Amino acid sequence: DRHLQTLCACGDQSAFDPEVWIARGLGRLPMTSFSGRLRSPCGRRHAQFQVWPGTLAEGGLKVRSAAALYD
Repeated sequence: DRHLQTLCACGDQSAFDPEVWIARGLGRLPMTSFSGRLRSPCGRRHAQFQVWPGTLAEGGLKVRSAAALYD
């Protein structure tokens, strides 16, 4: 019923699939622990997480996975 989105200062906004992080046992850490490790398409390493209603598919945005963004 909810999904995560990331927002970068460059304006990029994407739906976010944290499945890989959850599988690694990182699901209990606060999201602020990860924001400095996300690489936006512009190359910046800071993305703000936002919680939005609906599923990933309902978000209508390109979905990025934690595996693709985590460094």
